[in-house]
Amino acid sequence: MSEAAPGTMRIAVEGERIAPGKLPLRDLRRIGELAQQGIERTARVLMGDPGAAPGPLPEAVREATELLLVGIERGSAVALIELNPPMEQEDGDDRLLPLPVRDLGLRAMDHFVNGLHQLEVSEGGLIPEGWDTSVVEIAEKLAEAASERRLRVTFKAKGPATPERIAHIEPEAAERFRVRHATVRRRRTAQGELVAIDLEKARLDLKGSKGPRVQCHFGLEMLDQARHLVGETVMVSGEEEVDLASNRSGRLEVDTLKLSTQQVLPDEAFRLNRTAAEQAAEQGIRPLTDVAEFASEDFQASDVNDFLQAMSELRSSE
Repeated sequence: MSEAAPGTMRIAVEGERIAPGKLPLRDLRRIGELAQQGIERTARVLMGDPGAAPGPLPEAVREATELLLVGIERGSAVALIELNPPMEQEDGDDRLLPLPVRDLGLRAMDHFVNGLHQLEVSEGGLIPEGWDTSVVEIAEKLAEAASERRLRVTFKAKGPATPERIAHIEPEAAERFRVRHATVRRRRTAQGELVAIDLEKARLDLKGSKGPRVQCHFGLEMLDQARHLVGETVMVSGEEEVDLASNRSGRLEVDTLKLSTQQVLPDEAFRLNRTAAEQAAEQGIRPLTDVAEFASEDFQASDVNDFLQAMSELRSSE
């Protein structure tokens, strides 16, 4: 089993505080971590698993996207980065990762740096190919780092079978990398155990069987009602603000609070619907106890016999 050639990336940093061969550790660490996060998130998008926080990074993806610092070029402030190469699969070897995952890191690096270039030269607000808003947020943080430290950062990425990608991030163009945030208000219903009430902030917390707590704000007129429901499973409804760019929800402003009587999944944002049993009862539908009820009232056993005799005669004639 042999290894293919690794992917390479050069990160060049220029600025008033940057001297040849001397790259401040704080800048290298910040830029390096953001580049790592950007490639990891791009990889998740390519695998059909987008989102800012889709869960722990799978070990296979971590290995495929891990960036390795292999040196600083002499006489410059250029960090040399390598990306783990994909493993060549031998015949009959079923232990290796399938091809889409094995070269995932190389494809993610290519899409990430090429996306930075698209944002660099584009005047519009389109999301680059292979990205989602979570990757755009990484680009925004890179631009913020360049602006704060007055740096010009250049990424050069090259895979074994891909053209070299070059992208520049500099303070003057930082605005092009910003996420275009826009919030809307929408209705939300949530269920969970009422575990805490904060009188000072007029806030109550719901805890479901999974996921984070749902933090809700309520009017003081609901205070007595909320106090009596502490420790109970309740249903709350209200409006919340949602950031369409990052798909993040703000606080839920509760206007309805009641004891829950229906078994539904907690911590879910959905409108409650009637159960199947309730709808069946409303429509007068009862459980089926005899398959004969499927038959037509005009059905006669002789009809089957006539059909079978006709089929037999047709086969005989052939």
